[in-house]
Amino acid sequence: MDDQDTIHIEQLDEKSLTVDGGSARRKWTRKALLGMPKDTATNDPRALEIIEHLRKQNFEAGWTYEQEVPAKISAVYQPVYDDEGRYFRVLDHLHNLVLIVKRPGWPSDMPLA
Repeated sequence: MDDQDTIHIEQLDEKSLTVDGGSARRKWTRKALLGMPKDTATNDPRALEIIEHLRKQNFEAGWTYEQEVPAKISAVYQPVYDDEGRYFRVLDHLHNLVLIVKRPGWPSDMPLA
């Protein structure tokens, strides 16, 4: 294993971490509690495939505003991650979107956007 395969994590203070993996360096803050994003589009074939797979199992998946995700994370709602462990995010000049899933059988007063 060389330096390209090693991830270094450094806690800068109680609110932020720096993750340095090979050629990539990323600072995480509490604002980035979801982890690392996979910037995509709402018509991303992989995202659409996952949404359809979840719907066949009676899960409700859809896009919601990124700033609302921390308040929605619960036993009912969870972000959707790709095979690499990144959450799906659509960059928008007004409000970014994040793909989340609602578990079946749970009532909620917070519908997907």
